[in-house]
Amino acid sequence: MPIINIQRKLTEVGRIRLGAKSDKGAPQKLDKFRLTSKSKEALDAAAEVYGGVVKPWAGPDGDSFELLTTTNVLDVVVPPGNGPPAAVPASALRGANPKKNAGSTGKNSVVIKL
Repeated sequence: MPIINIQRKLTEVGRIRLGAKSDKGAPQKLDKFRLTSKSKEALDAAAEVYGGVVKPWAGPDGDSFELLTTTNVLDVVVPPGNGPPAAVPASALRGANPKKNAGSTGKNSVVIKL
């Protein structure tokens, strides 16, 4: 397999987060999704669909951006292949049942609800 194909498969655009840290650093569960990314443009596009305002965020890997969405439902496209991407363990879905929550968004898509 050409190296460029591997690089394209492993490119992370952002992360879907279910919580945040308080001012004192304690974890807090959110009732809406929080998206984080180094790409402001990617989060601006997500904000058009899921609501919210993109703000600067001091992420663990340096300066990034975060979007506190106004929704508790996200449409997620899962690329075709032999299962979930290696970087996303099944346990990351935290009990989400893709078959139960699947919407009419397509064969390789999942609707995740909080």
